[in-house]
Order: sequence, then structure tokens, then C-alpha cells
Amino acid sequence: MRIAGCILLYLLLMPNVCFTKLMDFPLDELYSQSQYIVIGRVISVSRPESPTKSGFIDIQKSIKGNLPSRLLRINIDKEWGCDTSSLIMGENLLLFAAHSPKRNCLRISNSGRGRMPISTHKGINYVTIYPEVKLPSKVRIIPGLDKRYPFIRRANLKDLLSHLKSIKNGDNTNTDKIVTTKSGVNSYGHYKTGVVTETLKSIKNREHSLKPKR
Repeated sequence: MRIAGCILLYLLLMPNVCFTKLMDFPLDELYSQSQYIVIGRVISVSRPESPTKSGFIDIQKSIKGNLPSRLLRINIDKEWGCDTSSLIMGENLLLFAAHSPKRNCLRISNSGRGRMPISTHKGINYVTIYPEVKLPSKVRIIPGLDKRYPFIRRANLKDLLSHLKSIKNGDNTNTDKIVTTKSGVNSYGHYKTGVVTETLKSIKNREHSLKPKR
């Protein structure tokens, strides 16, 4: 009895334990809940010890939302145990981003499930999909990259983009409004063009300063 009580206390005190499961949701819902959907490359990620974790995406293609620049800032702080929000330096990805009223910034939609890294298999581009994202039957699926996690699949990127385009053609919702604050950062985490140039410059300077000196 004492051992069971100790185990229960340990579980209750453990950080980042997922006691509740994120509900399944269709791709259409992920689309409607995202202010921006883009294809891009991660060009900067904050250090693990940073109090606020974020990353910058260099946008290569915009699928939804009116982007004021090519640079997108995404907050990746985890908000609960099942939050998978993360970015990996240098990765190419399909990203669904939503505005967080709580943090007043852009975050990866649906607790990180909107991050879909791009990989190539037999010359065809695929994106990694979490099991909570339910795809239409016309989107072709193959196993994920890591055989240890068979529930994580990869979806044909061309099929996925085709479906997103069909949703967009019938989407009349006004979710693209951007409000710019006095600091030069708008409410969706973007920087005005002049600040973007300086930000990219500061990122390059920081990366240069981190290189080991010979």
C-alpha cells in the first residue's frame, strides 16, 4: 500500500507527464484553426536555457495568410504535458501556425501537431504526421522514418497541398488580419521589414560568435 502511494505521488510530481490525450482532429480543422500555413526552413532556434524558446522560419511558400515578410517567428514553449512544439535547426517543414492570445505570439497549431517536417522517399516529398491528425483518404500514406514509432506516419506532400488548396478555395473566413504594435512586432509574431533585416543580421552575428575559435 505504501509503495503504491509512493508511485502515485511520484507520478503527480513528475513534470511534463501527459495524463490526458489530445483529441483527434481532421486536417480541415487544422487548416481553419491556423492563421498561417507555410513551407519553409528553420534558420534559428533559441538555446535550451533561454527563458522563452522560439525559432525563426525562412518562408519559401505561403499557403494561407498574408505574410508581411519572409521571416516568421514561432514560440515553442511547451504549455502542457502533451505539447510537442519544437523546431530543429535546418529542417524543411510544412508549418501550421496559430496566434496564442495567452502569449500574444504565434505558436505551432494544435500543441505542436502543426509541425510537419519534410523528407524525401524515392524522389517524392513527404511530411511527417502525428496520429491525432486525421487525413482524407485521397492523401497517400507511407510509414514514418523511425520504425520504433509506427503510429507516426508520412503523408504525400503533393496530395496534402492539393487538399489544402481545395479547402482554401471554399474558405471565406477572415483570419488574416494583422495588427502591428509600436515595438515593430505585430500580434502574430512577425517583424516589420526593416526590423527583419536587422534580426537576420543579428542571428548571423550570434551564430558567428558561437563558432569555436582556432
